Amino acid sequence: MNNNRQKVSRQFKFDPSDIRKHCIDKQAWHEFVRLSEIEIILSVLGGRKFELALEIGSGDGLQSEKLAYRCDRLICSDIDGRRWGSRSERIASPSISHVILDATDLSSYPDNSFDLIYSSNVLEHIEEIDRCLGEIYRVLKPSGIGIHSMPSRHWKFFNSLYYISRLRKPRIHGVERTNWKEFIEFGMKSWLGKLKRSGFEVEEILGMPFYLGASGRWGSVIVAGNRLYLPSSFTFFIRPKKDSE
Repeated sequence: MNNNRQKVSRQFKFDPSDIRKHCIDKQAWHEFVRLSEIEIILSVLGGRKFELALEIGSGDGLQSEKLAYRCDRLICSDIDGRRWGSRSERIASPSISHVILDATDLSSYPDNSFDLIYSSNVLEHIEEIDRCLGEIYRVLKPSGIGIHSMPSRHWKFFNSLYYISRLRKPRIHGVERTNWKEFIEFGMKSWLGKLKRSGFEVEEILGMPFYLGASGRWGSVIVAGNRLYLPSSFTFFIRPKKDSE
């Protein structure tokens, strides 16, 4: 990876046939998107493997199973253990553990504990984001890597348009007070500012394939978004700039 690269790599998109096949059903579409994203991330990592990894906001474990193949030990964490459900039971193994954890307080882990810390569409839901990133910085090894996916303004704009088309007020997705503020905060430069302010160096930024939670007739919009390579989320590959380096 290029350590100086700050531009978004927009090489990933969904095939129109896959979009039309999966977006008919909202749940099937969600699972297809998230599994496709983790496969893209793992492909960018090449053959890299990790001794100890922490997944923040693992939810029902949809991406955990794929992630676990690269880790000797994977700790799947969530603030609400009720979300784990049957999928987490299916992937249970000695190498995977589940803990209820607030991402703003990782005090149960010492400094420089993890080789990998991963989250997918989680950080935008955390009120004390600087505190959370500070904790991630503290427990990530100097040689470790953080991988975090967050929504983009493209996603926010088209998701809001979807609600407006149904004569409904757009929903606020994360912790911001207004839709406009959320639109601003979902910008790539805004995410970069938060990460760098917390002491991270950004190695790579991936623009993930375009998607919306909407299904049915919105499939044509999703197809068009992918043809234009509009990223619905950014995936940041980051490393901590420790004093010892």
